[in-house]
Amino acid sequence: LKRVEQEMGTLSIQLQDAFTDFGVTPGQAYDYQGMERVWSFLGKINKDARNRANQQRIYRLKTQTLDKKVMELSRLNAHVNKELHSLETKNIGDRQAFIKKRTSTTQKLVDSQPKLQQSIQERQDLESQVQQLKTDLETGSIPEDQRPVRERDLLQLQVNLHQAQMDEGHFLMIVQAAQGSIRILEQTIDATQKTILAVHQMKVHQAEKYEGIRDLF
Repeated sequence: LKRVEQEMGTLSIQLQDAFTDFGVTPGQAYDYQGMERVWSFLGKINKDARNRANQQRIYRLKTQTLDKKVMELSRLNAHVNKELHSLETKNIGDRQAFIKKRTSTTQKLVDSQPKLQQSIQERQDLESQVQQLKTDLETGSIPEDQRPVRERDLLQLQVNLHQAQMDEGHFLMIVQAAQGSIRILEQTIDATQKTILAVHQMKVHQAEKYEGIRDLF
């Protein structure tokens, strides 16, 4: 009987500790009893008070009678199951949203890459034309009567080149941002999937432990 009491107390503490590792704390006000509730309330503004509430609760879990342990374990098991289900559902929803975002971002990347390549080609062509016309004007290979027209052509080519450079920079920024976003989304999707699996495994482990203890009664 002593061993059973110790195992039940340990399981209750393990459930709380494991749950807290996922960033969810079951130690809300109704989880505490007596002065634990007071310290829990004060813990909202004072870390030491919150620690004291947890310490008193853990002490109670270790020392309470078998009947109380059964009631506490059943209540905590139900509470943790509910919160784990909520956590699992949230992560599944988050993963679906991340996948949808990855799809739209990938499409943006696919749409922008040809435009980037086209703007690069246009910029290179214009650079070549500008350089050639500058050379012709500087070397005097253009007849004097044609120089005013060709100089105006050079100005227009330079304007077009500037616009092509801006277009290239614009599409390059879109492509780089999309590539970076996709990498982050891939990592996030993988992380949420691991969290979902971890929560599911925790639910299975908890159920097995709980059923094993309950079968003793």
